Amino acid sequence: MTTSTDPLDELGSVARFRSPLKAVVGGLAVVIAAVTLWSTSDGWRYYLRANKAIDLGTVEEGLAKGKLRHNTYVRLTGRPLLSSVGNAKITDSNPGCLSGPTRKIHFTLLAETGDRVVVRTLRRLQDQGIAERTSFTGRLLRIDTSEAPHRLYRRFVYKLTNCAAHPKTCDKFLRVSADISTKTLMAGVGKGKTVLRGVKGESIAATRMTRLYLALRFPGDYEYTLRSTKKPAAIERVKKLGVPYRWVDSSAGDQEFILRPPKAVADRLIGAQRRGSGYSISARTAGYHVRYGWLERDGEFLKITKNTKGFPERYRVQPASEAGEPARLVPVVRAGSIRVHIDQVTKAAYHGPRRIPKHAWMLVEGVKPSQARAAGLIALGLLVLGLGGLLLIGLGLRRPR
Repeated sequence: MTTSTDPLDELGSVARFRSPLKAVVGGLAVVIAAVTLWSTSDGWRYYLRANKAIDLGTVEEGLAKGKLRHNTYVRLTGRPLLSSVGNAKITDSNPGCLSGPTRKIHFTLLAETGDRVVVRTLRRLQDQGIAERTSFTGRLLRIDTSEAPHRLYRRFVYKLTNCAAHPKTCDKFLRVSADISTKTLMAGVGKGKTVLRGVKGESIAATRMTRLYLALRFPGDYEYTLRSTKKPAAIERVKKLGVPYRWVDSSAGDQEFILRPPKAVADRLIGAQRRGSGYSISARTAGYHVRYGWLERDGEFLKITKNTKGFPERYRVQPASEAGEPARLVPVVRAGSIRVHIDQVTKAAYHGPRRIPKHAWMLVEGVKPSQARAAGLIALGLLVLGLGGLLLIGLGLRRPR
């Protein structure tokens, strides 16, 4: 059996198709319908959902257990941060509609969510008796920085909380106050730019200039305060304890010392203070403000490369003198950088401008699945277009009898 390679035979095989143009048009119709259905899937898929809201409970529980789902009709409870309300005039259209009325939309953060949940309403929550109202029902969407309303809200919140750049509009009570665990801090140390997570889920975009507060502890050292005592008498009383000490301050008649006693002596003093002995004693702790870029990890130590005023003093023991002067604590002379053991860092804290995370959620209040009817009709039309395209392809490729 031989196969013909004559060009005229090939042209003849093409001519046997009824209409190649129909096949091409049908293919384009199928592609257009498929791409448009995919790009508008949020609208028509929302229309297919039931009009009964899914109860997620509290927003904190929903976030913690991963209950939040994109493009769902839900009900959740949360405490709004009324001072975080941002406004924007935008086109308010139902899902599937290309246009709609221009309205003033209000955005409000929910507390205890790490700035990850925003409620969008048509009326200000202050005008709705929000003091008693904590339940919100509507369409839940996953948002990112590409959405115009979200970008507007991010800028508004930053203007409201960046006290350094906007002192006139800044509200200090709205600034983020987040505790950061030592483990999280050390995992990010050394990186020029990173995102730190607070213990409650707050998102903190840290750069080299981000200001942090380090809470430190000093094992073996105790803060000892003698109440309503003059300094000479207080020093004589401390000397009788027979432990290394250092007088550090006098405040409102109280004398403050740093002691480094053996554990047995420390336990005895702690137990005795409960019986009204005229003093107070507690394990020594202190805090220090640093820039994130100053921190480096050095094995089991945290290295602070820039030494500024205010870092808590570290002490060494100066042995007792031959003249009978008891052992004392003297400051360790520092030069250049500071090294503290990682175990001394109890936590870090951030207090600064809010930055809404990229992966956040928006609850569009009051939008039910039935309001996406336009999206459903458009999807039905696209489905008919796709089926028509398939029919054209079949007709165009069918061989004549």
